[in-house]
Amino acid sequence: MVEAHPFLNGNKRTAFGLMEVFLESSGYKVSLDATEGFEFLIRIAAGKVSESEAEGCIVRHLTERREE
Repeated sequence: MVEAHPFLNGNKRTAFGLMEVFLESSGYKVSLDATEGFEFLIRIAAGKVSESEAEGCIVRHLTERREE
C-alpha cells in the first residue's frame, strides 16, 4: 500500500486518468458517462468499492477503440 502521496487531493482521479491513458495507448477505452464515472470515483473515495469490484466495473465498460 502506498502511504506517501504526491498530491494532497485527487489521487483517485489521477489514477483513473492514468488508467485511461494507458488503455487508450493499448487500443481500448473505458466507456463511462461523466455522471457514472463521477459516482464510481466517489464510491471508491468513500471506501465502498473493493479492488475486485473496481476491476469488474472497468472490465464491463471496456471497449476496443475504433480507428478513425
